[in-house]
Amino acid sequence: MTGRDTAQTVAIIGAGIGGIYLAAELGIAGYKLRLHDVDDARLSDIRALIVRRALDDAGCHADVAVAEMDNYPYSCRRLSPTRIRPIVAKRWLQIAAFPGNRIASVHQRLSRLFPQAVASPNVLYTGFTNANAMLHVANCVANAARIESGDSYRFYAEGVTPAVARLYQAINRERVAVAAAFGAAVPTLEDWFDRVYGVREANLVETCRRLTYNSDGPYQATGTPSSLEHKFITEDVPAGLIPMSALGAAAGVPTPAIDALVAVVQSMTGKDFAAEARTLARLGLSGMSATEIRRVMDEGFG
Repeated sequence: MTGRDTAQTVAIIGAGIGGIYLAAELGIAGYKLRLHDVDDARLSDIRALIVRRALDDAGCHADVAVAEMDNYPYSCRRLSPTRIRPIVAKRWLQIAAFPGNRIASVHQRLSRLFPQAVASPNVLYTGFTNANAMLHVANCVANAARIESGDSYRFYAEGVTPAVARLYQAINRERVAVAAAFGAAVPTLEDWFDRVYGVREANLVETCRRLTYNSDGPYQATGTPSSLEHKFITEDVPAGLIPMSALGAAAGVPTPAIDALVAVVQSMTGKDFAAEARTLARLGLSGMSATEIRRVMDEGFG
């Protein structure tokens, strides 16, 4: 991508609420779009609004830059399969490339789409800043009785009590410590809320209430899971908490609160999330020291 006047194309993977709203934002901005989802049924209503163009050759031989953000850039509410109501655009995001030494060219191109995003040295910064695993799992475990009884509570405003806030702080201290062992300085949860949403109250309980009840509160649309068989558990444990614990072990940083939370949720669900987790072996990092892992993040596997 070199500029909007060259009719560049952006591929969006996932046609959930985030993918649909991102397609709307980038479409208005003048970009060509390709929207994909593993569940083809999600695309059926959208196809009625666009003209699909088939590719003559499905093979890809391009030099593709791999990059990620630490979070989704918008908060929004899905009104129907093809209608999204925006709530707020996040004020601060990080973009990282893999390997990290490609970030200059990646950020130059993506910053035109997301001007609030800053360049980060490597994906350790974005990975350890992603707040989903920190916020979702502890809340679900602490409120499991409400979830399983069908109580549709306000996930953050009512689900984050002083005890839940203390659990948040315990697992977040470990997250920040593990990241630091790899040379990555990441914000605390309180700092993250402040940078991203401009909200910092006296404590996390009050912060979460304001983020829910304010007219521009990004969490006003956050629904309550109907069971523990929800992505807040099934994605954020194997793809979030377990990799953080594994990286902590590699760096010699203990993560007792994260490990205890994983053990409890596995007992509650009867699932061995480690069997499907992003382990160091699956990431190609098994047996490496913290220094070696950092080098791979900066330079690639080469």
